[in-house]
Amino acid sequence: MTAILYATLVRRTHIEDDDTDYASMPSVIDLQGLVRIDTTADRGSELEGARYLAGLLAAEGIEAEIEELPGGKANLFAVLDGRSPELLVLHSHLDTDPIHRPDAWVEDPFGGTLRGPFIYGRGVFDMKSTTIAQLHAFVAAHHRAREEGPPARSLALLATSSEETDSLLGTQRVLEQRPAFSERIWVVLTEGGVVEALDWDAIKHWGTSFAQKRYAPVRYYGPRREELEQLREALRTGAIGRRHGPPRWNAAAATFLESYRHTRQHPDIREPLGDLEALLADPALFERQPDFIKALFRNELHGFEVRPAAPASAGSEPRGEAWVLPLLLHLPPGATLEQAVAELLPTEQETPRLRREIEPPIGSGEASPVDHPAFVAIQEQIRATHGDVPRGPFFLAFYANDCRFFRAASKVCYGFQPFLLPGSDSATTAGPDERIALRGYVQGVELYVELVERLLALPAPPK
Repeated sequence: MTAILYATLVRRTHIEDDDTDYASMPSVIDLQGLVRIDTTADRGSELEGARYLAGLLAAEGIEAEIEELPGGKANLFAVLDGRSPELLVLHSHLDTDPIHRPDAWVEDPFGGTLRGPFIYGRGVFDMKSTTIAQLHAFVAAHHRAREEGPPARSLALLATSSEETDSLLGTQRVLEQRPAFSERIWVVLTEGGVVEALDWDAIKHWGTSFAQKRYAPVRYYGPRREELEQLREALRTGAIGRRHGPPRWNAAAATFLESYRHTRQHPDIREPLGDLEALLADPALFERQPDFIKALFRNELHGFEVRPAAPASAGSEPRGEAWVLPLLLHLPPGATLEQAVAELLPTEQETPRLRREIEPPIGSGEASPVDHPAFVAIQEQIRATHGDVPRGPFFLAFYANDCRFFRAASKVCYGFQPFLLPGSDSATTAGPDERIALRGYVQGVELYVELVERLLALPAPPK
């Protein structure tokens, strides 16, 4: 029954008669070209992706700067100066997830294939579609400035390196190495928003991310795979350590749920969210909530597969540790690493033969304000495009984006999703046959162009 309902919803939403000639649309052609360039984090060339984007800009008379980095990595910059030096930054990342299971793909991962109502390819959802939407918004602003004069604020197109790993060569490098650029930042728009929809005309919630958890990597090393597999299983079952800590108040999560709870259809979810203090004080009631809701309020431990340890670097002492178990500590705003370690990890006495490494979480767990003029403008643009649909802030609980680095530099950053898409599209991210619906993509590009025009028209402070 669930499968039938799911198939029905997808068919109602996207598998429909649509005689639109998507193949001739510039935004689709541009996306196909970018998807056909392998920019996967493990083997691809970000530099070729940056050169492709620079070529699209050059065709419109726009000069872009490419910072070439070792290993085919790259960052791309383009700036349109306005009457104020304050920058609205349209940020994306050039790299994509690797092709983990090539044999499971039906479509060519680098084909940009149009089949039925979808476009397929690695990175088409995360996040080359948004990259092209941002590029079209930047080009539209450039042409408007030629005709009408400079906008109130300046605009930057920024596509960065290595987001799928650590952003060390990307956003972190830009903020550290380019102070003149970073000091000008007013607001950053990047990935991270969500759209929940049952149909084109049945949007449950259009969320713009304003806060997220932080992530602290933990690694256990040992000479025998079996011992690390046993530790992984013990952590999974809670035989030692804990998978999650007790719930604690989180102001950013409360801000998110204030609007989000009204969009929940089931009263057993919607009603408890109306009194968060009571919910957090009632362990049984809290445990009945969806994992996503519970994740907002507690430290959590998430494990990965045991894998071979990287060989010792030249000149370092070999340790004889052939295997590693990687873990992540998820910390909500306000939580400390010391607190999460004490709550979730086994003591060193419980794992005496294993070596443990803990890295501090990078970036900031602080939230960006939801009363900021830019956030308000985003909500107004959604309403102008899609009507008075449920919309508001969104909290990232299970994954991170580069907003954490911008916020650590005291910059306002929001994750905005411009595309009205079925959940089946986002489910393909990082997996075989990654895809997005063409109708939602094309409309989303138009929305992004209009949003950037709206944001650039907001009054800027005097020089």
